Amino acid sequence: MNERAREGASEDDAELPGLSTSLAAAAVHMTTGLLLKDTRNRVCVINPAFAAILLRAGLDDPRELIGLDGRAFFGAIAPHLVNPERTAACWTRAIVDARRHECVVEFRDGSRVRQSVTPMSCQGRLALIGEYHDLLEDLAILEDSDSEYRKIFEEGPIGITVVSIEDFSYVRVNARMAEIVGRTRAELLQHSFADITHPEDRDIDVDLAESLFAGDIPFYQIDKRFLHASGRQVWGRLTAMLIRDAHGQPLYGLGLVEDITERKLAQLHRAELEAQLRHSQKLEAIGTLASGVAHEINNPVQGIMSYAELVAQDPDLPSETTELAAEIVQECERVKTIVRNLLTFARREAVGCEPTSLRAVVDATFSLIRAVLRHDHVVLEIDVPEELPRVSCDPQQLRQVLMNLITNARDALNLRYPGHDPDKRLRVGARVVEVEGRPFAELGVVDRGAGMAAEVRERIFDPFFTTKGEGQGTGLGLSVTHNIVRDHGGHIQVHSELGSGTRFEVRLPLA
Repeated sequence: MNERAREGASEDDAELPGLSTSLAAAAVHMTTGLLLKDTRNRVCVINPAFAAILLRAGLDDPRELIGLDGRAFFGAIAPHLVNPERTAACWTRAIVDARRHECVVEFRDGSRVRQSVTPMSCQGRLALIGEYHDLLEDLAILEDSDSEYRKIFEEGPIGITVVSIEDFSYVRVNARMAEIVGRTRAELLQHSFADITHPEDRDIDVDLAESLFAGDIPFYQIDKRFLHASGRQVWGRLTAMLIRDAHGQPLYGLGLVEDITERKLAQLHRAELEAQLRHSQKLEAIGTLASGVAHEINNPVQGIMSYAELVAQDPDLPSETTELAAEIVQECERVKTIVRNLLTFARREAVGCEPTSLRAVVDATFSLIRAVLRHDHVVLEIDVPEELPRVSCDPQQLRQVLMNLITNARDALNLRYPGHDPDKRLRVGARVVEVEGRPFAELGVVDRGAGMAAEVRERIFDPFFTTKGEGQGTGLGLSVTHNIVRDHGGHIQVHSELGSGTRFEVRLPLA
């Protein structure tokens, strides 16, 4: 280190009269690395501690940095940094915000330092001081091989993280934390905690962390989802607090993470079962009511229909009268269909199950609806292997289930594509899946239609609920479908987003 680097300044540093020289003289004995930039953004002081950090990182001669402007300075050290953009951005933010900013600087030799950039006013203009703390010294207690704290950190049964209070980047993580999120410790040190937090949980976690680091709250605890390297979600219970220095100033955030994925999934499964029970009870009550209403309607409608048929067939009446009577007959037929659906919905007959080929059911259903699909320009794709194991079901009722699902899919496709379109496709597929250790055949009906909003999806199996226009649907088709599948000991699920199509999954026990 030459005299100019140690004692202070670039030769024409008139903007910081005496300051840089005095600061350089004082900084010679500091163990903290120090870098001073003048009001023209030129490097004018590098103390021995910072020069040692740069030499260790592989820089040939730190003295050559004296006098360089900000762009040239970062250009010179960038090849030795893992995160040059983050390092430079810390200086930029300090200038823009006119306040202290921090980040972790990572060198390619594996060393890491905490960079703190503080702006100061000099004759109405900003100069900048950069301080560099070796993280190995800041975290010495964790590096002490004889320390009990190190043993707790390294071998603890929960995830432990040390986080930068400036940019939320991980400064240190233990093996358990890396295991929880399916990454190596080295990989985690390239990220902030926000990077591996589920998008829906990120804002609340960041807001709480900012409040913690600002001193507004002493700690916080939340259940949040982490993004596992495999793409799945991992639930963790995070307890966050501050690590402070000897003077009570915040140094880092400390996070303790307990993996609660199994517990959370069990809670969600229990909530789903409770919702299904409530739904079944509601359907039971509506079914009882529907049965009574259907029987009360059926007899008078049959009488009206019989008289209308007599009128329609009377050759002595004017044609206008017989045509109106024929329309009455047609409307009565529609009412009878509704009544028949009501009775089907309300009925709780024992299901006559037998080993049945899913492919045979699909082929039989397709033969009934082929002409309608062709008329509407709907392309049906079937992927149901012949060799699939047979299911235990009533073939006629299963055909009704499939017919209802295909009809709904056709309506959704017609809504989105009124005419011919290459995306006007409907797919029926089947496979064997395992649910809680038990094999099921899964029959899927997928369309690229209009899709459903969340509020529609939640009510899709409710009786009498329909999104179709007046006279176009009774709202009973999917309710009947739900009941048939349930009575077979199976499950039906729907996955749909508005504008993204719909997928129904019917799971039935194997024979």
